[in-house]
Amino acid sequence: MAKLKFDICMAEAARIYYTEATKFFEEFSYCIKTYISIDETEMDNFSNSVLGEKKMFLPMSFDYSQEKCRWVTIGIGGVTAAEELFKEKYPKCSVYGIEPADCGNFSKIGKLIPYGVGLEDAETKLTILEKGKYISKTMKVVEFTKLLDEFVGSRFIHYLTIDIEGFEYGILRELISNGQFAKAGITICQIDAELHNPKFPNAHESIKKLNPVQFILDFLDKPSPYIPIFNVPYLKHPHQKVTFVNIVDAECREAFNTESYFDKK
Repeated sequence: MAKLKFDICMAEAARIYYTEATKFFEEFSYCIKTYISIDETEMDNFSNSVLGEKKMFLPMSFDYSQEKCRWVTIGIGGVTAAEELFKEKYPKCSVYGIEPADCGNFSKIGKLIPYGVGLEDAETKLTILEKGKYISKTMKVVEFTKLLDEFVGSRFIHYLTIDIEGFEYGILRELISNGQFAKAGITICQIDAELHNPKFPNAHESIKKLNPVQFILDFLDKPSPYIPIFNVPYLKHPHQKVTFVNIVDAECREAFNTESYFDKK
């Protein structure tokens, strides 16, 4: 019932603010707080300590084996505070980071995967952080499934955090329905996504005409396994920090005891 009410609330927000993404996300956040209604104090906040950025997740169940747990960061950007906090709380979990440029001290925390991520293998111009500035640079990009198979050894990921300057939209949409990664059997339990404003100054040409409102509607449409549990604006543009939780996959439900948050509502 709560999910249905949320869907109605979101749809109405999209109807009114379809071409005004910032206002839509204000209403989207209200819909989450009103109908999904998980208190932030019940969540894990692995803050990246950069301008107050939050990475919010449901905590892992005490009964679930940490040895099975996998965290993947796509887009390290030289900052590793979130991964350090995560390892403090869940020391037996495996941590992986995909980053072709500034990886900071990530290799001291987890396994570094020194490539860009994409829908296919390519040499592609990416927006990357280098010496504190965002620049456009041609980098080697490897298809996501290949990276998981070669470096992670599994297509089942418990935590994904993604921040790749607008390219996140293309990766995320392939995780649902008949998407490339969904058909490849990639399952992700929780996603912390920084959804970039297509109008921000360094936006890549590929997203400048993208409508974030339509993206959200598509990403959460049936048969998507995801529901959002958290959303706040981030930076002045603003971008949007959103946490999505997979409430369909049986192992995800076990790992994060999702019934205790959703089935009772």
